[in-house]
Amino acid sequence: PGWEFPDSMPLAARQTTPEPGTPLYLCHENCGTSITLSREEGYCTNWQYIARLDACLLCANEHNIWQYYGNSVTAAATTCGFTATPARL
Repeated sequence: PGWEFPDSMPLAARQTTPEPGTPLYLCHENCGTSITLSREEGYCTNWQYIARLDACLLCANEHNIWQYYGNSVTAAATTCGFTATPARL
């Protein structure tokens, strides 16, 4: 994959990478890429980070992956003054 799985994700779950192009894959990609982009200077105003964050928040609960990405996504968003609340099902 083009993103990093969070350390909080169990190894067994990492070994079952979803099929590229599927909604689950895209959700992992959006959440993981938002974390990767948050390591760059000035990420709070980077439109790519903001777009990935928004997409992650829309899909994370639906695909039951917020448990893996939530802490890192929330920490990065909070630094920018953003609220990181995933969409309810």
